[in-house]
Amino acid sequence: MANTPPHIFDRKALRQRLDRAAPGFAEHDFLHRQIADDIVDRLESIIRHFARAAFLGPGAHLVAEALSEKADVGHVVTAAAAERLARLGRQGQAVFVADEEALPLADNTLNLIVSMMGLQAANDVPGALARMRAALMPDGLLIAAFPGERTLFELRDCLYRAEAELTGGVSPRINPFIAVRDAGALMQRAGLALPVADVVRIPVTYR
Repeated sequence: MANTPPHIFDRKALRQRLDRAAPGFAEHDFLHRQIADDIVDRLESIIRHFARAAFLGPGAHLVAEALSEKADVGHVVTAAAAERLARLGRQGQAVFVADEEALPLADNTLNLIVSMMGLQAANDVPGALARMRAALMPDGLLIAAFPGERTLFELRDCLYRAEAELTGGVSPRINPFIAVRDAGALMQRAGLALPVADVVRIPVTYR
């Protein structure tokens, strides 16, 4: 039991919320689209052909739609944890429903996996990464994009200050996020070779 990951996120509740968000997803997907474009830019800089690929997570269909000829990706399937979200892709695109914590992927079958904004809500991140690694062929590539540790730090700071002033204590009202210094260690723990972790800062303001 000592090695059991803590149960922080209610995956059933998460799937329900993703399903509710699906009808209006396209109206608020600016961040996912920017990340999808960045992922495709990275793929275009790699001189190799990815014959079989799986794109996973909210916005996975946006990565498929952003693919260019230069990215050189062959057969693609996309998946999300919630059914309505998984089916947002173009008509005819291969899709399936899959939870990041229990991916139904056969071992040694994929050249490329893209995890798109899903790992931040996984209770067992090393386990999810290890499952992806097992699904990759020996020379396969995994690209994972997720919110990092300073995501929503302004909101967290405001809530901490307000709650401390009112009650004398604070509560964790914002999801915990992965620090970049820990991301490389998580990839190594999952058995991934040549891990690289970097941060892309995207300031977003609202009225």
